[in-house]
Amino acid sequence: MIIIITYDITEKAGLEDTHCNKGTHSFRNTIDTYNVMLLWRRRTAREETAALADIVLIYASMTGNTEEMADAIAAGIRSEGGEVVVKSVMDANASELERYDAVLLGAYTWGDGELPDEFLDFYEEMDDIRLTGRKAAVFGSCDSCYPEYGAAVDLLVNKLRETGADVVLPGLKVELSPSTEEAEACRRFGSEFVKLAASGAARS
Repeated sequence: MIIIITYDITEKAGLEDTHCNKGTHSFRNTIDTYNVMLLWRRRTAREETAALADIVLIYASMTGNTEEMADAIAAGIRSEGGEVVVKSVMDANASELERYDAVLLGAYTWGDGELPDEFLDFYEEMDDIRLTGRKAAVFGSCDSCYPEYGAAVDLLVNKLRETGADVVLPGLKVELSPSTEEAEACRRFGSEFVKLAASGAARS
């Protein structure tokens, strides 16, 4: 709720509506114009925030590294006035993605370039959904000791494209636990994603 408080200088000074206070009227009109502009800008900001609200972030994390990334990305989204639903993949199913305007998926890479076991059912369920017009992006914790670096991220990017989603950012890969700098990169990732997602908020 916005409360506009106007200050009538003519009342405060006890001035009457005569030619002596023409300058006062000009000042008051300027204040009124400013108040209208301020109200319009804040209303526009609320409308833009509402357009950014339909984002879901679903992730899998075993050691907590990808969860840290998810938290930082969500913080980046919220810093721009957006709202995001954050869920573990264990508590989600792929059909839920169709309810949202924008989708973020996060997964660590298991073994020699595979999705983690807890993501497999969700991944298969994605064959039965259509995400045409939705904005999407993928992130995940990786381990360079394996031959396929962050392959789970690439698998999910490809799967999202198969559903018709518009993958608007390159997959974000972080070596094991995110450092301070990498956590900031995750926040920027979220901030950029929510801006890009705004253009896809009004889906049919």
